[in-house]
Amino acid sequence: MQNMVLISNMECFRFGFPLLVGGASRKTFIGRITGRDVNDRLPGTIASSIFLMEKGVDILRVHDVRENRDALRMYLAMKHFREEAS
Repeated sequence: MQNMVLISNMECFRFGFPLLVGGASRKTFIGRITGRDVNDRLPGTIASSIFLMEKGVDILRVHDVRENRDALRMYLAMKHFREEAS
């Protein structure tokens, strides 16, 4: 599970430049965890995208751009609302 090690320690790769991850979309590690075929890994990809964004990743390369963008926007809107309500 090398991918999981890299993803969970993504903040270690911040060196003052934008951080890009181009290898989490539809990957085998998502299939191993979820048991899903490569064409059914969108939920796992979106979960990975949200986690990576929380770890400080600036740019994500994904296959399903619209779906990932919408999920990230919704997550950020909910997070912002929660912070404003506190």
